[in-house]
Parts: sequence; C-alpha cells; structure tokens
Amino acid sequence: MTLHSETMSLIRQITEDEVMGLGNFLNDAQIDHSELRAPGFIFKGVELQCSGVFSFAGADVPEDGFPLNTPVQHIGIGLPAIDLEVTVQGDGVDNSSYRVDLMNQTGDCAGFTERRIEFPAGSPGRIGLHLLFAILDSSDEEHFKSASWHGVFIDMLTFLHTKGRATDRFPGWELIRADSRDWIVCFGKGDWAVVFTTNGDGFMERYAYNITESRWAYGRIPIGACIVSHHLNGTHEIRSTTIPGLK
Repeated sequence: MTLHSETMSLIRQITEDEVMGLGNFLNDAQIDHSELRAPGFIFKGVELQCSGVFSFAGADVPEDGFPLNTPVQHIGIGLPAIDLEVTVQGDGVDNSSYRVDLMNQTGDCAGFTERRIEFPAGSPGRIGLHLLFAILDSSDEEHFKSASWHGVFIDMLTFLHTKGRATDRFPGWELIRADSRDWIVCFGKGDWAVVFTTNGDGFMERYAYNITESRWAYGRIPIGACIVSHHLNGTHEIRSTTIPGLK
C-alpha cells in the first residue's frame, strides 16, 4: 500500500461527529489559524477535484473555487496627471511641510528625491507617504474616478495609510480582475511580488509571493491564490526586460 493510499484509508475512518468535534475545538482553542492554511488548502483542492471543477494534473490548486478557465482581465495601473500642487504636513517633530505635484507625481522630500524619483511618471512606485496623502485627498477627482481600477486602488492606499506605509518600490503594477474580484499586484526583477486584495471579511490585506519558489510568505494565502500565482509565475520574461526603475 502506498503512502497516499494509507492516508486515504485513515481519512475514510473519520466520522462526521469527529469532524464536528474538531471544528468546535478549533473555534474554542487559542490556535494560530495560519498553521491550518496548508492542510486546508489541500483538502479544498481535493473537494474541488471530486466535484469536477479541476484536475490536479499539472495544475495549481485553486483555493476558493475559481476554476482554472475563469476569464481573467489584466489592467495596467498608471497614475493620472492632475493639475494640482498641494502642501502636505510631515509627521516629524520639526513640523516640516512638503510640496507635492500631482501633475508629475513628484515631491520635494528626501524620500522621493532619493528613492522614488527613479520610477517613471505614472508609476505607483513613485507614491511615498506625502504623495499618498495628497492622492487620497484628491481621490474624488474625475481623473481618478474614471479609471477602472479606481476603487480597489484607493482602498489599497487607504489601507497603507492606516499602516503608516507607502507603496512598495516596484515598477510593475497591474490589476487582475476575475469573477468580480480584484487583486493589485506589483513586482520587480527580484523573487518577491506583493499582492493587495480583500480577505474573507472584506478588509484589504497585503500578501507577499515568492515567484521563484512559488510560495506565499508566512503561509498567508489570499483568496484566489491560484489565479494570482499563475499570473505571477508567468512574469519571468517581463521581469527580465529593462524597465525604468526596475531593479
């Protein structure tokens, strides 16, 4: 008997009462639920395979019921040019303020002039903390509202604002849309990519994916992981090209 056959033999012995008992235990116990994501991922895949949604053969495992043939849109994200200059208050003890130009997406703080100016105009990689504040204040501008990625992008910036973070300094940014769900992905030439999407409770979260090793950081897997990882695993050619700001 093979190892997998032995595993299936043990699974067949599990009763419904034992499953319910385990569920009640997990609800009451102080357990880091991230530890359960990997086995949950596998069993979800088994369930989908048995229901005929997909085959394991040569395929990534869908986590949340997205069939592998789900139509997927890829939409580039480019910041609109808004004819507006504003002053943004810094958060330092010296009460400094900084000028932000939304037409060219520039700022006069060191964070921009030393680290983000390398990205081309329109790239979300240019968004430091002060530019982020200015964009959120002008997010109702028609230039923003007309963009198909407006809602989820502003949700992402709002999430970063609550965390006191700016955008990741990556040159590749796009929106993936499938079955009424959106993911913002960003990547560079390195192994890691970053993904923003809502969790099961509808709150925005940030996830990290290692393209070379095909794994999610710390076992934190977003909804629709299969669709996102399938796309990111196919970016090797894009990431090997020379793009302004790409490191």
